[in-house]
Amino acid sequence: MVRLLLTAFLLSMLTYADGNVSKKMMQNHQILEMMHSELSKGLPKKIDAYTTLVGVEVEDQTLIYIYTIHTGAKSDASIRRDDMPRMKKAIIQGECRRSKIHFENGMNIEYRYRNAVSNAELFRIEITYENCRQFY
Repeated sequence: MVRLLLTAFLLSMLTYADGNVSKKMMQNHQILEMMHSELSKGLPKKIDAYTTLVGVEVEDQTLIYIYTIHTGAKSDASIRRDDMPRMKKAIIQGECRRSKIHFENGMNIEYRYRNAVSNAELFRIEITYENCRQFY
């Protein structure tokens, strides 16, 4: 009898926990959709001489920024090798500080970079709570 009551209690707790997780995920998605709506206004947006923000998307619990890079004479391989590590470090550090509450609540951010001429994907930078733990 005790074992049955304990099992019923544990199952009810799991059901309650699943309901809270599901509700939180729905709330996160709504927040991300609102952010998407606001950030999409006025696109494309020139960031600097080489970079343009061309799109914003939402996938599950992730807000995705899509950029194009005018690489000039640089090859895609040299962008990936030389520029991506520097950009990744700066972006992760900035987003971790700016978006702490989002990461703590299970949301993620991703940056996708494409060649402005060929539209080939250059690289992605994924930012999650795990990436940011060192800054908290």
